[in-house]
Amino acid sequence: MAAAKAFFAKAIRSQGRAPATITLDGYAASHRAVREMKADGILPKDTTLRSSKYLNNLIEHDHRNYQV
Repeated sequence: MAAAKAFFAKAIRSQGRAPATITLDGYAASHRAVREMKADGILPKDTTLRSSKYLNNLIEHDHRNYQV
């Protein structure tokens, strides 16, 4: 969970603002880190948290049908 918090904190610093939406896979530590960061005020309370095992996976996107 410490690694997930460090990743999110670094991402927020590099972007200069907190994201409106965060999409995570099923990894529980990431979900817990986001909840704790919201409670600590690092992330805004209105940040939307989505859970999808495919939206962040570029390899899964490779299986889509392409029109050639």
